[in-house]
Amino acid sequence: MEKPILNLETFELPFFNEGKYPKSPRSNLEMFLSNKSEDISEEDIEEEEDNDIIKENMESRIPKSAIYLGSIEDEVRNFTSWIIQDEYYIYPLEDDDYNWAVFRISWDDNWSRWIWSPDGRLKGLSANYKEAARLILIGLWESWNIDLNDSENKLYLNMLEQIN
Repeated sequence: MEKPILNLETFELPFFNEGKYPKSPRSNLEMFLSNKSEDISEEDIEEEEDNDIIKENMESRIPKSAIYLGSIEDEVRNFTSWIIQDEYYIYPLEDDDYNWAVFRISWDDNWSRWIWSPDGRLKGLSANYKEAARLILIGLWESWNIDLNDSENKLYLNMLEQIN
């Protein structure tokens, strides 16, 4: 049996670009430039609702053949901090190049919006989505320098263990 081939280069899936989004949420820069007060306004509430609608719209476009793998929600604190909200899926590919793709619906903390994030594709494990998912995720997280043996990254290890 040949060793599976992992590709972490960016790619598109057909459902990424289907449908229409509601109006784009305002960016952090636009909010800063508008000199808004610290109080929560109706516009802020509408923006949050728009983000919820956008995420629901994205989730509704995921094909039934995609399998939900789990989510990671965390706050990273370094010289700055940011929020991680990622929902991972594995999707069977119907082409000769790869068998599986892992993608995320991910919160972009910089721009305050949900995005599609294509993470990796694998060739060589056509029947076993669980093993394919683990191989793609381990390769992806290693490329991000996430050490699964570090207790700080326990959320990632827990997600891998749930894929069984």
